[in-house]
Amino acid sequence: MNLDQIPELYDYPRRDLYDIRVYLARLLEIIEMQAFEAAICSAVFIALAVMRMLAEQHGIDFETQNPKTLAQTFFAYNFYNQEDYEILVTAIDLRDRMMFKQEKLKIDPKLAYQTLEVVQRLFSRVEGEE
Repeated sequence: MNLDQIPELYDYPRRDLYDIRVYLARLLEIIEMQAFEAAICSAVFIALAVMRMLAEQHGIDFETQNPKTLAQTFFAYNFYNQEDYEILVTAIDLRDRMMFKQEKLKIDPKLAYQTLEVVQRLFSRVEGEE
């Protein structure tokens, strides 16, 4: 097999419920400090950790899916609605632009709060199934 045919693996963070609760509280503090760029990056990190938990609970293959594909898979499984999906994918795009392309962006505060709410709703699904 040639290297081009090997799927790229993503290193989704593994955390426990306590970690996620602490991260969510810290995320709200980051938003309140008006560090919206950092908030988006943190929210995506937390979302991916929560998605890993849900994927493990539901037998969903997540290791070979990139974050946007994973978000689409979770939408297909009805873990969130269309609006939440669009907010999450927008946040992933912005995070990628800031982290990987080193773009300087001005983030809408409303989007930071919306992304926090999406992650909280997603996390409530994990908590409800424990």
